[in-house]
Amino acid sequence: DSPYGKILVAGKENNFHTGEYFIIIDLGGDDKYMDVGQLAHNGKLSLVLDFSGNDIIEWTKTSGPGAGILNANIWVDLAGDDHYSGSNIGMGVGILGLGLLLDSNGNDTYTAGSYSMGAGHYGLGVHIDANGNDSYTSQHTSQGFGGVGGVGLLIDAMGNDNYNCEKAL
Repeated sequence: DSPYGKILVAGKENNFHTGEYFIIIDLGGDDKYMDVGQLAHNGKLSLVLDFSGNDIIEWTKTSGPGAGILNANIWVDLAGDDHYSGSNIGMGVGILGLGLLLDSNGNDTYTAGSYSMGAGHYGLGVHIDANGNDSYTSQHTSQGFGGVGGVGLLIDAMGNDNYNCEKAL
């Protein structure tokens, strides 16, 4: 524990992470993240740095990875074929805040509802995938969406990628 929240440093084994953290540094392994991050608190910061592994990242009860709501939320994954899936608001979303998801390498799958994959509303939302053959599936107001007073960026630098942005169900 710190004055800013919980700090976790995990080794290279396969780990399960859940809950509200200020910082998570995971050195490797095929990890599972479930509803990880800071809740919407004015001015708080959340940082996840995952070095490697084929990770599963899911959210249903909270906002997703790299979702800054009234705060800054930064999620960095350096390597691995990762699977991100969840409800609305995740993967580089800024709503009155800054949200950043950076996935450096791997063939990744991104699946979410609305306000995902680089969406900003009175904030900055950035989703960057640097390398790999990736798949993006979302609903409206996603994939580089800039709402009122906001900027949203979805940047995929390399790979054979698939994008699908569906209507709301």
